[in-house]
Amino acid sequence: MMRTAGLAAILVVMSGITSQAATIVGSQAIGDFGSPVTDTGNILTATTFDFSGSLAAATTSRSGDFTALSGPLTLTFSQPVLNLSNPVGWTFSNPVLGTFVAQSVSLESIGTTQIGFYILGTFTPGSGLASYDAGLASFSISFTQVGGPNTAISDSGTLTSPPTVTPEPTSMALAGFAGIGMAVGAWRRRRQEKLQAA
Repeated sequence: MMRTAGLAAILVVMSGITSQAATIVGSQAIGDFGSPVTDTGNILTATTFDFSGSLAAATTSRSGDFTALSGPLTLTFSQPVLNLSNPVGWTFSNPVLGTFVAQSVSLESIGTTQIGFYILGTFTPGSGLASYDAGLASFSISFTQVGGPNTAISDSGTLTSPPTVTPEPTSMALAGFAGIGMAVGAWRRRRQEKLQAA
């Protein structure tokens, strides 16, 4: 009798505990079927990218938890202009995939005809991923403009949750200086050992 009462008490306590869904782990490729427009006509000098006339889609290239989705999914931009100096609120969504809202942006890569940005934001899963919690995510987007200024721009990106870590240029410089310092220290030690041995 005592054992049954104890078991019943444990079950009553456990029934009051709510389970929390897991954070999404994986990536989702995003393709653009159109041409975004910049304020300067040149991706390398642009401060804004306007996706108003673009049709983007979550492609079938997926990994991790995103593989629960099927087929390409058309995205809409509720705030279509990505302002590099103030990206807060730049949003794309799909009812099945979910909604990504930008919080910050940093330069990820640059070349003669390509530029890439790392956008940190929040991702709220849609109906296809409803068993997961909203959380931080990153969106890496790359723009290419092969014909030079005022020509067509192509772009693609990857939504990743949890966010990928992109080191800031300052962190990379500090790491480089630390490596140089360690190399110089090792060289000095070897040199000192040779002098002492002689």
